[in-house]
Amino acid sequence: ASRHGARYLVGCSSLTSVDPAVGATVYANLYRRHIAPLQWRTQPRGAAACCLDRLLDEAPPVPKLLRAYLSLGAWICGPPAIDREFGTIDFLTLLDLDGLSAPVRARFFGRLPVSC
Repeated sequence: ASRHGARYLVGCSSLTSVDPAVGATVYANLYRRHIAPLQWRTQPRGAAACCLDRLLDEAPPVPKLLRAYLSLGAWICGPPAIDREFGTIDFLTLLDLDGLSAPVRARFFGRLPVSC
């Protein structure tokens, strides 16, 4: 990111499951605090769409990597997508590097320029 002057890091954060109820439950738990602003929202299409109708009684743990991104201020961009080929449920995750505090920025990325 710093080498290319990128402001955003975007990628998939995955759950090791293809059970739509797992994805729906994690999404429901993350939505209130971690959903992206409207202009960054996405929606999986076709076979990748994850049915959100059924929730589990007990929430599965959020994977460590996704928890780390969220703790830095990342957002999930919408409902998860199911990737049956890889056996995962994926959340498109967006981190605005300009929102990182100076100590966090230095710890993970060295000295990043701040976008205007």
